[in-house]
Amino acid sequence: MDIELMAANIKRVRGFKMITQRHLAKLARLDIETIRRLERGEWGQDARLIQLVAQALNVPVVDLLNSKTLILKELDKLMNRRAARQD
Repeated sequence: MDIELMAANIKRVRGFKMITQRHLAKLARLDIETIRRLERGEWGQDARLIQLVAQALNVPVVDLLNSKTLILKELDKLMNRRAARQD
């Protein structure tokens, strides 16, 4: 498992859905520090944590673990469009 990729994907999906780390922690019933560590790639070997975060984000676990899933490609496109509008 590529922990850095998973960390980036959690942050990417959370940002796209405009959810704060604090709110994600509440949705996943985890401590905010756990979310911070997951997004920094410090944790990520615990399948239970990944499952809780995926459920809270309403995405399949595979979308957090794989860089080639359709949803992440679409998220990148939408985030790039949003960033272009803000410029």
